[in-house]
Amino acid sequence: MVRVYSGILRGLDARLLTVEVDTDSRSFGFYLVGLADHAVREGQLRIQTAIRNAGYSLPRCRHMINLAPADLRKEGAAYDLTIALGMLAEAGYLNGTTLSEYLVMGELSLDGRIKGVRGILSVMELAAKHQYKGVIMPLDNAPEAVLHPEILALPFESLHEVMVFFREGQPISSLRAIDCPPPRRSETRPKVEWSQIKGQALAKRALRIAAVGRHNVLLIGPPGCGKTMLAHSLAGLMPPLTGTDKRIQSQLQSILSGGLEFRNPAEQIPFRKPHHTITVQAMVGGGQWPIPGEVSLAHGGVLFLDELPEFRREVLEALREPLEQGQVVLNRQRLSAVYPAKFVLIAAMNPCPCGYYGSADERCTCAVNSVTRYQRQISGPLLDRMDLVVCMDRVKTSEWKLSSTEVEVPMPASELSIEPPTGIAQDDQSLEQSLDPACRQILDQMMEQGGLSMRAIYRLLRVALTIAEIEKASGLLPEHLMEAYHFRHPRMLTSPSRQDQPQNPLLS
Repeated sequence: MVRVYSGILRGLDARLLTVEVDTDSRSFGFYLVGLADHAVREGQLRIQTAIRNAGYSLPRCRHMINLAPADLRKEGAAYDLTIALGMLAEAGYLNGTTLSEYLVMGELSLDGRIKGVRGILSVMELAAKHQYKGVIMPLDNAPEAVLHPEILALPFESLHEVMVFFREGQPISSLRAIDCPPPRRSETRPKVEWSQIKGQALAKRALRIAAVGRHNVLLIGPPGCGKTMLAHSLAGLMPPLTGTDKRIQSQLQSILSGGLEFRNPAEQIPFRKPHHTITVQAMVGGGQWPIPGEVSLAHGGVLFLDELPEFRREVLEALREPLEQGQVVLNRQRLSAVYPAKFVLIAAMNPCPCGYYGSADERCTCAVNSVTRYQRQISGPLLDRMDLVVCMDRVKTSEWKLSSTEVEVPMPASELSIEPPTGIAQDDQSLEQSLDPACRQILDQMMEQGGLSMRAIYRLLRVALTIAEIEKASGLLPEHLMEAYHFRHPRMLTSPSRQDQPQNPLLS
């Protein structure tokens, strides 16, 4: 009996798969067990044909292949090469002991060529963890394998090349010299220069705070006031991706690409802008075999939802868990996948169907019930998770002229690269207890009169800490709390029947 090893994708990680091959000359047939799906079971004809077309023959006997662990479902054609090499080793063409020192992944064509597979970077992580010598993989996956230099990548174009490597002992040094094309660069999105944005000082201030402290932002204003342009500028303000986030983004792209058209996503901050017709599965991930969704592809970067009330209610509600936990757990029968989802959510919306409720320039033509119904598309729990809510108006002529003569300079990169405010890493209750008497008094008044939940209070404290960090203050001051509180009381999210009531009880 021969054992060959591969990897099973489970979310972002891979688990060790053992392919056991045994033969019995007393009977004839091909039997594959171990909870394999149709694509794996259909591989028997594909594998036998590929072996024959590569110039090798298998003995007429019973071939028994077991995929272990048997309680994990296996899907796809990524184990074709693993099974084929195990059968050839059992037939005496290869040394099974040498073969077991590598992980093997690859799909076979009928002519013996090896086709690209999904998730090769996760399999390489598995190989490094279990200290295998290297990973036998398709040549199509070579560009992404370059991103994981800690483990030896052995890319091959055909089954015959793999056999030559094991039978003739091709030196590993020559395999390292294979001319692997570098990963293709991600498509660059249009860059919005900070100086292109005229006026909107309050919104710019909110984006600077969001970029440093990774806070969620909701922009509300009439059509044409610059909400979309401001949202596109946020990614350019954020610090570069950390090494861990770069690795995660590369693994996510590897899972989705299948070795074809792999693009290196780690060269810029992720910026995802799904259309409002998106489904829940496309947003958070899913499917029979769960794949990552938009919230995971935005990990480490920005998720922009334009025209927020136009999204389906169930799609918006599905964002609550990743916003709170920083990950998505996708449970399916017999398997569970976990994908990271730490992102900055920036959303934009009109205050009403016509777009002019609360505007200083235009009169709203919507009925009271229409405005209320429109705004209720955004649930209270989701709104509670928006740290900064900014109400915008169209830029006035005076602001336009001033912006044309005085070019604003964005926040220096060195300031953006500062460590996150210390309070973010602390326990929320400990953070609240550490406030001085003046800040404590302000916070108590906010809790009594401001109508804020405990989640909103703790998020307000984190925003205030970010403001203190930007201002280079030695500690948290009352004015930092007041500014953070101001961003939680938007005038345009008030029901028309209550528009005459004061919005800030601390200032009334």
